[in-house]
Amino acid sequence: MLTHGIPFNINARKYIPIICFLSFLMLPPLIQADDNVLEKVKIKALEGNITAQSQLGGMYYNGNKTKRNYREAVKWYKKAAKNGYVYAQYSLGWMYQRGEGVKQDKVEAVKWYKKAAESGHASSQAQLGRAYDYGEGVAQSYDEGFKWYRKAAEQGHATAQNNLGWMYQLGNGVNQDVVTAHMWYDIAAVRGNKLASENKDSITKQMTRPQREEAEKRAKVCIKSKFRQCD
Repeated sequence: MLTHGIPFNINARKYIPIICFLSFLMLPPLIQADDNVLEKVKIKALEGNITAQSQLGGMYYNGNKTKRNYREAVKWYKKAAKNGYVYAQYSLGWMYQRGEGVKQDKVEAVKWYKKAAESGHASSQAQLGRAYDYGEGVAQSYDEGFKWYRKAAEQGHATAQNNLGWMYQLGNGVNQDVVTAHMWYDIAAVRGNKLASENKDSITKQMTRPQREEAEKRAKVCIKSKFRQCD
């Protein structure tokens, strides 16, 4: 599966790598690729097919079978997003956040992330958690940041899992708990998050052996339960 990703550096120990899983890459293509795929997708999009609209937005965004055109990408993502297409909502939030094809507007970005997050889209939930965590486009709230990181973490989103560990470590939006912080770092590290591995190594030095053993045991239970038994 192809992805588009750009790290967003926050500080030396915590960041959200913003990963934009563009809708036409996340789902099977509406139309199989060939030399005329752009025109075929455009016809479907003009007919009101929201999958095609989102796919067309992705083609313009990536310059796939056409010249890259962020304004056209926004145009087609917006058509699909307004009709409730989750991946288009996420992609639109991404573009408003970065100011691609539109004037940068973090309030508008949050609006679209929230719509997708409320439909259960994990990456949108992680982005919304970050917005609340840092007060970007919305009033700062550790409680809301924790809430949305947790929702994404429970779907296996490794970056949200790392950031959830960070919030437990600092006591932001939740009671400070180094054991639970270690658990989430461990889980995210197992899923390939390098920063979580660094955070785990760092916090381990502050913990007693029984605390480390408890955290490792809980991480195994959480992973085995597919993130349903993590408390």
